[in-house]
Amino acid sequence: MLAAQPACARAVEAAGGGGTGHLREVLIEDSLGICAELEAQMDRHVAAYRDEWRAVLDDPAALARFEPHVAGVEFLEPGRGRAAVLADGTEAALFRDGDGEVYAVGDRDPFSGADVIANGIMGSRDGVPVVASPLHKQEFDLRTGVRLDDPAVSLPVLPVPGPSLPARP
Repeated sequence: MLAAQPACARAVEAAGGGGTGHLREVLIEDSLGICAELEAQMDRHVAAYRDEWRAVLDDPAALARFEPHVAGVEFLEPGRGRAAVLADGTEAALFRDGDGEVYAVGDRDPFSGADVIANGIMGSRDGVPVVASPLHKQEFDLRTGVRLDDPAVSLPVLPVPGPSLPARP
């Protein structure tokens, strides 16, 4: 490192630092105890951390001050998927076709275990609305969740959410 920067090496030597050997002692071996002090400071910081959002979620009065907004299916763009969390906590992949039909299936790819189905490519195969997994391109029937090339594998079909909920008065 210092060989490429002769001016830096000369500056370290001039400061009485003992060259690269001294740097090794300070940086690698922590001869000045700097790393230990930084580690102790980080431990104190982590111990003092307070998650403000957790505090709100745990306090019903604080939580009541927030306006919930639940976006509905009218925000879906035809031909594009969107990930959503349903009211019961289920992760869903929502799709709207060109005719306005909305489909909801599980977002978890059964082959990779990743929540990516909402990022899949929507289309049709022999008149069947499908989504192709973005990872391995397996196609699933959006009406039944069944994989077209292997009916033993499927995505869960979920209830289609309704329109947006209005904000509280």
